[in-house]
Amino acid sequence: MSIGGYAVGVLLALVSLLPIAAGARQVRARVLPSWSGSAARVGEAVIAVTLVILALEVVGVMGVLTQVGAAVACVTTGAIAWVGAGSVPGRRRRGHTTVAERAPHPGTSRVAVAVAVIGVSVAGAPWLGWVAFAYRQGMQTVDTLWYHMPFAARFVQSASILHLHYVDRDPATPFFPANSELLHALGLLWFRSDLLSPVINLAWAALALAAAWSIGSAARRGPHCLLGAVLVLGTPGLVDTQPGEAYNDIVCLALLLACAAVLVRGGARPAPTSIAAAAAGLALGTKYTMIVPAIVLGVGVVAISAQGTRMRQAGLWAIGLVLAGGYWYVRNAVIAGNPLVPLSVHLGPLSLPAPLLSTPQFTVFQYLTDLHMWRAYYLPGLRQSLGLAWWALVALGAVGALSSLLARGQAVRRVLGGVAVVSAVAFVMTPQFLGSPGAPIFFAANVRYALGAIVLGIVLLPLNPVFGRERVGALWLGLTIAVLAATELDPGVWPTGIRVRPLFLPVHGQSAVIGVAAASTLGLGALLLLWRGGSGEPRRGRLPVATVVACATALAVIVGGLSIAESYSRGRYASALRIPTISAWARGIRNARIGIVGLGEQYTLYGPDDSNYVQYIGRSRPHAGFGAITNCPDWRRAVDRGHYQWLVLGPSGFPTSSHKMGPEVGWTTSTPAATILIRDRPISAVSGKSVVLVGIHGLLDPSSCPPSPTAIATRQGETRGLLSGA
Repeated sequence: MSIGGYAVGVLLALVSLLPIAAGARQVRARVLPSWSGSAARVGEAVIAVTLVILALEVVGVMGVLTQVGAAVACVTTGAIAWVGAGSVPGRRRRGHTTVAERAPHPGTSRVAVAVAVIGVSVAGAPWLGWVAFAYRQGMQTVDTLWYHMPFAARFVQSASILHLHYVDRDPATPFFPANSELLHALGLLWFRSDLLSPVINLAWAALALAAAWSIGSAARRGPHCLLGAVLVLGTPGLVDTQPGEAYNDIVCLALLLACAAVLVRGGARPAPTSIAAAAAGLALGTKYTMIVPAIVLGVGVVAISAQGTRMRQAGLWAIGLVLAGGYWYVRNAVIAGNPLVPLSVHLGPLSLPAPLLSTPQFTVFQYLTDLHMWRAYYLPGLRQSLGLAWWALVALGAVGALSSLLARGQAVRRVLGGVAVVSAVAFVMTPQFLGSPGAPIFFAANVRYALGAIVLGIVLLPLNPVFGRERVGALWLGLTIAVLAATELDPGVWPTGIRVRPLFLPVHGQSAVIGVAAASTLGLGALLLLWRGGSGEPRRGRLPVATVVACATALAVIVGGLSIAESYSRGRYASALRIPTISAWARGIRNARIGIVGLGEQYTLYGPDDSNYVQYIGRSRPHAGFGAITNCPDWRRAVDRGHYQWLVLGPSGFPTSSHKMGPEVGWTTSTPAATILIRDRPISAVSGKSVVLVGIHGLLDPSSCPPSPTAIATRQGETRGLLSGA
């Protein structure tokens, strides 16, 4: 990346985000003027992200999701928020507070804060290590390359969010809500590169930790609640998928905790309800798994609201869900006639259509009483995803959820406990892709869908009044550090050599060293500030220490970002794991049209600036469905219509499936207008799993297709019949 391109990206980011930040701060100061500290920052973060999503959706629907369009939309939205908040009269004077929103007691133990800092550093080391890995080699995880980043790239290429982008022959994925992908698209617009994508999930992790702290801060248990969130963020299921990648599970966890923090701090009143509803809406627009928590939260908030205000509260919650997360469901309803594709809904006379899916879906409940499934899949899956101390995390989450649900005199806490319980039940009952019938082989990877229930239960647990005793609080600090240490020893987090099967390979090598060094440095700096009394309170004529540190850090990141950007552009996908040779070839290709079949992890083909148009080739089916092309003439016509310059062809489900190469290679290479350029396979490929790159230098002739095996067999049978008759 050139200095000029980097400077333009930084300038666009500042121009876009500063008005948003100012508008969010003004809105929060107007509706919740007494809030400060972590609670205020969490509220402002939710408002800011909501404003960004609304701005991008407006220009995306208008078809002007460009550098200029996005910048103008962000500036305009931030200005409207600022002016609008300033013109609305405040509901009460600054300084008039309720019991729920008073500032935390200043006597929070420094020892507890220090233990929390140590816990964050320990759990943060592998996160930072994976970020370093992504900046050295490019993002590599399955879902990132399969649909998260391809969605973001297509938004930018088409300057629109109106259309579906089919990334495989199964039509379920294109209907997923895409709030998080929209944020990655904004980074692509700023830098003409995915430079920011590897660090976006770090920001979400920071929001999750701030929200957890805020949940406990009013009761002087901020460090205790924060450590509860750290336990979950340090699990292999998150460490191996979220940092340095575009997975969005951490987005949902952060927004769920932010919603809880706002309600715990502000209670079920209109202003906090509006911000909490926005957080729930953002989560709803990020992942289907957040549908149940968002709805249950809304029902709970309405139920505990004062009589006479419940209709208003219900309206506020509905508006928040629709504005922050409803667009994708409206788009699905318009395109497919069903907002919840791929679910086929039948409620009496009401029937909503759904496209035909080739991927079987099952529920955890189907195998819940099968002891063999527990021994073969469920127990090993829990261990692989949650770490060596998985049983402790499940137990703490369950105790926290149930004790909160049964708490007396704490309505908000009871609602949140109910949300955790219902979310856990929803995970067990909701259809999901687990594998073939009778073998839920993907259960371990899907455990992350249950982490919302677990993290909410664990974070709520220190709010129990018994934690007000000093000994109980100290015991909790020791317990969480012990569980965290056991989790970090899992071979899915670090290469510890413990002989159990990991979820995925752990961070290692130079990336691991960088992660440990960065986490240690940040943790040590935080401890020094803590012990030197860096409370952030300004002395006369001086800026707060926290402000000075934040400004210095931001300046260092901007200046050091140029060298990171240059290094990233050199190493990005130079040695991709799945199709190393073809990915290296794509690094030198721009503005090309590439058709693919069989290959799921396709993002490495998008080129250095994400300008390559990559499209899975298939045929349309009813209800916005999609499927494989089954004959040569239709295949060749599809290739000609797409004006593809290259084709990347592999077996269906490559590289994880056992399917053989499909007929598309024969249909393509049997014409002189196509030439095989590269045969490629993953670094750890088994025999027969390969992908071919085909160059197209002319129109394919559908009329010259070779006879299909069925036609040949039919002709041979007819010939034998004629000969025998003669």
